Amino acid sequence: MTRVAGVGARACVRARARARGGGEARRGTNSRMFAAASSGRANDAVFVAHGAVETSRALADACGGAVKLIERAEALARTNASASLEAARALAEHAEVASGGDANISTRAREIELEHGRRVILDAYYAETARAARRQRNRSAAKPKKRARDRACRKPKARQGWTRPEMRERNARTCVGCEKIEAKDAMFRIVRCSVTLDNGKQTTTVKYGADADGACGRSAYVCKTRCCVARATKNKSINRALRCSVDKDAYDALAKAAAVIEDDAGVDTSGLTFVRPEGTAARWSAPGVWL
Repeated sequence: MTRVAGVGARACVRARARARGGGEARRGTNSRMFAAASSGRANDAVFVAHGAVETSRALADACGGAVKLIERAEALARTNASASLEAARALAEHAEVASGGDANISTRAREIELEHGRRVILDAYYAETARAARRQRNRSAAKPKKRARDRACRKPKARQGWTRPEMRERNARTCVGCEKIEAKDAMFRIVRCSVTLDNGKQTTTVKYGADADGACGRSAYVCKTRCCVARATKNKSINRALRCSVDKDAYDALAKAAAVIEDDAGVDTSGLTFVRPEGTAARWSAPGVWL
């Protein structure tokens, strides 16, 4: 880069010696500062020690006077970059100190300082805006913690008229006999449990009726009717649902319990025929019909 007119190596040496005599600058700082002022390297000029009168005068002499120094500061400020404005503000302060309070230079220095303040505020605003946008983007990408009331899951879907909130509230289950979705309390529950024998080996057992209450394991549900229990027995639906073999005693016990419930209600469904809707996915729209 070209040097400022009238500023040479000897002038830099004289200015450095003059500043060193004042004892207000750190060793090695003035040489870098004067070289930056004469060669136009804005970032290196930030090393200027603010408020040092001798340093300010030496820097002004190196640049050819306080007017030349303020012109250099204005040239850096016109780039409108944060680093350049910081260097321009430092040079403007030194020009104001070196001029001895000249009104024109002081006014120009204040303008540079105001421009630097505006740039600092804009940088802070842009940084905060970027952080807010990043937080909003991360929040939008994350799964919402609370379901909105107008979400699609609350609208009736192909679940035989049930909605997901209703299925959660009433613990709805599907009957393995007629494939009807009904509340959990309205069905028999059969549970496959793991039992540890006395010899330490584990075996699988099936619990039903009162024994199934509170038991943990893979479960199957069937309606409390003779027809559903008979169809589940014929098709071995409970075996497939539990993924294990179920004894005939379990089916007989379920049939007796269903018979007791229907006799108390004065209903007999043993002679009905199950008509399944056409299509594999049709059972989600409507269950089968007993005729």
